[in-house]
Amino acid sequence: MSANNIEVNDYGNLPLEEQLSYLQSRISQVDGDEKSRLTKELEMLISGIAISTQKHIVILIHGIRTFAPWQARIENSLDDDQSIKVIPLSYDYYGLRKFCSPKKFSSGPLESLESDLSTIFNTHLGAKFSVVAHSFGTYLISEILRKYRASENIPIENLILCGAIVNKNYQWNLYPANKLLVLNEAGSKDIWPVFAYHISKEYGATGTFGIKKPLVKDRFHSNSHSDYFTNEFIKQYWVPFLKYGQIVNSGWGSREETFPLWIEIPYTLSSLTLSILVLAFLMFVLWALWSHCITTVVVVFALLTSYYFLLRKSK
Repeated sequence: MSANNIEVNDYGNLPLEEQLSYLQSRISQVDGDEKSRLTKELEMLISGIAISTQKHIVILIHGIRTFAPWQARIENSLDDDQSIKVIPLSYDYYGLRKFCSPKKFSSGPLESLESDLSTIFNTHLGAKFSVVAHSFGTYLISEILRKYRASENIPIENLILCGAIVNKNYQWNLYPANKLLVLNEAGSKDIWPVFAYHISKEYGATGTFGIKKPLVKDRFHSNSHSDYFTNEFIKQYWVPFLKYGQIVNSGWGSREETFPLWIEIPYTLSSLTLSILVLAFLMFVLWALWSHCITTVVVVFALLTSYYFLLRKSK
């Protein structure tokens, strides 16, 4: 249908692309106030088309000592929605020694991720951006976000943290409440944020006990460190959030769950006290081995084995 054959009454019933063609043709035929009116209407129509075709970019950031196979699961779970594009990000394999000194060693991963994010933001202008970060990845994205504090141009709209080690005193309140929605998945059986909390003052146990700040939504689960990456969890909790902005209730508070003692006790101890206890325990083990106390060795071995499996389950 040509622009000249379109009746005024038919215009509003046309597809957006045909409305665009009609307006462009009409603008070339008129002048004065009518041209100004049609030009303004054209601008509004172009804006509407841009919004209707807006892409949603979901960026995935992993933690240490992993190649993050979970990223493929999230990508597969969102594959049926053509408006969503998943972009997994990575950085050089990051070991425990570097993890213990974030101020000294984290500049490499930070620069790598910041460069990748800048490329993504510039490549997908006008898109909606969400980030899913796990463990050390939560620390990295929180550091990168500092430069966007109080900025009206903050590019990320949704941020999912899981296994988080972000410091408890991180100032989330400095971000505009209407620009960034933070969802923190906390696992009551996750011991690793507690270890991170004792390793460096830069970290916190927020992935275990929550962030508990006004502009952050904590959602608790009976999860250990990597339980978030099952297909069931992703489809039940993250797909509704990423597609529709829906935060599904986990029901954790209604079941009267508590934090296990092997999670709570290490957290409540000071780092110095915990270090002394670990050192004393190791000296006791060495003494038992040196004294050939077979019974003591067996008991110690049983205790270590039990705790090892608890940590494996938490991971």
